[in-house]
Amino acid sequence: MPYIQDSLNKFSELEPEVILTVDGDEAVKNIEAVAQRNNIETGPLSMALIFLATDDLSMDKIAPYLEERLETSSATAQKITADFIDSVVNPLKKRLDFLNFNPGKTMTVEEEKNYLSEMFMKNLLSELKNHPIILDAINHQIFYILDKDLKFSGELVKMLLANEEILTSGTVLAGGKSLSGAIGNWLKNFIEVNGSSIFDSVALSRYLIGSKSAVKLSQPEKEKVKEILTIYRNLKFFPESMPDDTGEGWQILPFEIPAEEKLAQAKEKIESLPKQVAESKQAVVFSARHLAEEKEEEERKEKLEQLNKIMEKYPPNSLQRKAVEEEIKKTSRKL
Repeated sequence: MPYIQDSLNKFSELEPEVILTVDGDEAVKNIEAVAQRNNIETGPLSMALIFLATDDLSMDKIAPYLEERLETSSATAQKITADFIDSVVNPLKKRLDFLNFNPGKTMTVEEEKNYLSEMFMKNLLSELKNHPIILDAINHQIFYILDKDLKFSGELVKMLLANEEILTSGTVLAGGKSLSGAIGNWLKNFIEVNGSSIFDSVALSRYLIGSKSAVKLSQPEKEKVKEILTIYRNLKFFPESMPDDTGEGWQILPFEIPAEEKLAQAKEKIESLPKQVAESKQAVVFSARHLAEEKEEEERKEKLEQLNKIMEKYPPNSLQRKAVEEEIKKTSRKL
């Protein structure tokens, strides 16, 4: 069994895109769903995912690992493993392959197009909540594809117009009908009101302030509509919609770029995490398998105290914290 602290150190040294994806809301949600379906806690699955990400656990060793951690039968471990791989591991592998900038990656351009099409038609709102580093990576992939096939921007616009994700709680007028506040319906209303020509921020503000459908929106909902209309403009009129010809500051999915100093600080924090952990006098490397039965009770209590201090280094609900919490539970049961 891998040492959890060694794996946490290695995990924190991975590329930020990998850390943010593996420890992202979607992965956590999928882990929780697998745990609920199989009536188990999320801790062992969180640990398994970290070990997979750091190459400390191979795919063929997941079932034996869960069998031991869960103290269950081989058949049950195999069943949980199949669910875990299908619901958590495979979607993450696909996601990371899409975000990968390496030309030698396994995902083809056509597969990337399909991935983006599904995103723009079904999952756009959840994507827009992502960290700027992830949004920047998605934009990078969009520009990479548009460089090879400029007409694909039109396909993504079609996906936007067909998107049924609910953007606002109220209704919107489109085609003379009162429809749900879905992304596609807001776009159709905007086109009816503003026309199909390229528009600037002034026209966008005028629409949000004066149109019959938008005037009743709260300010947060207006910001959501503005974000979707900006994406529509960026794609529909690309590359004319971009700020200049240099490629600097180009975005399809808009996000606020942190000040250079703040971005550097954020990256430094991610990169320095392993050093912080290593330098901590309280850090302890251990594994449940390597906790010998003959250890004295006081020594175990001391380890538990150290684990709690390590746990506090990670944000609530993070994959790393859940993994350490699982070790705390495992250790506590032996006291």
